[in-house]
Amino acid sequence: MIKGALKQKIIDDLSFAVAQVDLDHKIIAHNRRFGEWFPFGNPSAKDSLVGMDFYQAIGRPFFFDGAYAPFYFASKTHETTSTVVGVPTSSVRSSEFEPKKSECHQLFSLLVTPIRSDSEETLFLVELKDVTESTRLEQRLETLKSAGAELAELNDQSLIRTEAERREELKKLIEKHMHQTLKYNVFEIRVIGDTPDKPLLPFLSVGITGAASSRELYAKSNDNGITGYVADSGEPYICDDTENDTHYIPGAIEAKSSITVPLFFCNRVVGVCNVESTKRHAFSKMDELFLQLYAKDLAMAIHLHESISSKIRRLYSECRDRLDDYLDPPTSDLLEHAFSSLANANEDSSVRPANNVSEVVNGVFKLKRKTNELKRFFRSASEDMIGESTQNQNYACFPSEWIECCKDNAATIGFLRGRRALLVSADPNWSVVKQLETFECAVDVVHSTKAAIQAVAFPDVLYDLIISDLNPDGYYFPEMEGRDYSALSNEYNLNVYDIHDGDEYFVPVKGNEADRRERRRIHDEIFVLHKLDAFFLKVSINALKLKKDPLYLINVPGSYYDPTHIRRSLSQLLGKEQPAFEASATSPKSLLKGLSAALSLSKQKITTP
Repeated sequence: MIKGALKQKIIDDLSFAVAQVDLDHKIIAHNRRFGEWFPFGNPSAKDSLVGMDFYQAIGRPFFFDGAYAPFYFASKTHETTSTVVGVPTSSVRSSEFEPKKSECHQLFSLLVTPIRSDSEETLFLVELKDVTESTRLEQRLETLKSAGAELAELNDQSLIRTEAERREELKKLIEKHMHQTLKYNVFEIRVIGDTPDKPLLPFLSVGITGAASSRELYAKSNDNGITGYVADSGEPYICDDTENDTHYIPGAIEAKSSITVPLFFCNRVVGVCNVESTKRHAFSKMDELFLQLYAKDLAMAIHLHESISSKIRRLYSECRDRLDDYLDPPTSDLLEHAFSSLANANEDSSVRPANNVSEVVNGVFKLKRKTNELKRFFRSASEDMIGESTQNQNYACFPSEWIECCKDNAATIGFLRGRRALLVSADPNWSVVKQLETFECAVDVVHSTKAAIQAVAFPDVLYDLIISDLNPDGYYFPEMEGRDYSALSNEYNLNVYDIHDGDEYFVPVKGNEADRRERRRIHDEIFVLHKLDAFFLKVSINALKLKKDPLYLINVPGSYYDPTHIRRSLSQLLGKEQPAFEASATSPKSLLKGLSAALSLSKQKITTP
């Protein structure tokens, strides 16, 4: 049997507070823990709170969960009654409103059990357990759940906003959660780019220096700081002392410690969240746990944002392409027909008068302007929805694979803006048209050199750039590919490959009837049927004696067989290397490089009109 002194010692050593209370809520007895927890109830009674009102002794608490009058319900039901009480700060107590659990500096689980004294009087055994920390953890978990729900709700409403608005709303929400929920003031979030080198692209930074937030980092363990290490390893990292951590690269001013966690989506790292503090050893494993819990919802929100933005961009891009496919071919056919008719009218007086045809041409140009306005309107509307602008110097409006080459050719893109180009091709590469129009260059397309010459000479239109296929009117030598004609040279030492080398070319090889017929056929195609290649088209444009010669650029397919050496002959004609490019459907790099060369040779000042 436990003796009285020992029994009292055991009760005093309990980890929770115990008190005996009578029906008037007066304390009859209590253990040592009760006196240690509530010394403020009766400052004059240093060793005991006996005789005090129970509620006054514990600081006049507020009731939260459970019975709001535990002594009353315990006496009526003769059963243990439980509740949670909180002791608020003095500032909260003086306010008019009921406090929240988060506003109480201590929270207790209170159990009241009715007992009988030796004199058969009803008394109460009261147990008080400190649940402040566990309740705080529960509250943090609840707020994290609420934060995750807010992130999910934001994405549900995202389709009614532009991309820029969605990104800004998401950033504001993340800042709110980091400040109010997680209590962090200095942090940085980066996402992993989709290129093979896995760059860590800045998404949001608060309190991080400008140099640090713009620093190039990659998802690699070495030489990329803690952020790169975490992105590569997928493991969280607590840095207790920045001055003695080999992975740490300075981010915030006077940062002494940091915590960094990966952002996982579908079991792969998609980004990193880094938090810094001016105190050493500022972060615990519990901080790591809560930051990782939030990081799950954060990764989902950022992924959905990027996914929605990508899908919307792709949708508008497909719609723009579809609109171009519907409008460009028929309008170019109309333009070709109008200029061909104008050429015929100028050549033959029996054809409809040229001035009437000119009116038709002007009508076609009006239609062309309307279609261009429609395309520009749709492009502008889609850019508004995406939240981008063609005037953005960061080239955000261009496809991601264009960005680097656009940065490298900024001056050339500036020249194209507001200019007018003519594309001459029997089978146009519409991707070239789309690339030029993306750079805000108006483009007309014709399918023959006859129409092209009329377009260039038309007084109401001034072309800054002419792009021609090598043979826009067709191939001169349909059956010659792979055959050796070098031995068939006439008395001027010119063979059928030397078509641009003067009238003597058309003198046949003596005694070779096949050679005579071939040279005659080519002569008729060029000078009778006016089927010109890029060389003869340039000669014809030069003959127009325009006030200002447009830049001339040739599209050279990589597999094109050119036995007549068109580029070589043009270079000899111009006295300089003829610029050319090979059209690409995926990137304007070759086009811009060729145009830059043409601008350099022409010595034109590259300025935006």
